[in-house]
Amino acid sequence: MSGDPPVRGPIDTNIVIHLGALDPQELPEELVISAVTPAELSAGPHHADDRIERARRTSVLQHAEATFEP
Repeated sequence: MSGDPPVRGPIDTNIVIHLGALDPQELPEELVISAVTPAELSAGPHHADDRIERARRTSVLQHAEATFEP
């Protein structure tokens, strides 16, 4: 129905990591995260031994920080 507020829905860290590969139709209209998600994403680069994986995890963290406000 037109004029209804968007459907808000929380997404977890795993969804944030794979957001680009997911079908937007399967997700809530308005995505929200908790404060736990940036904390978990911040730890990710520190646990990657491979520099390419570390860079990928850092990119995901930066994108989440720019996109969401917990």
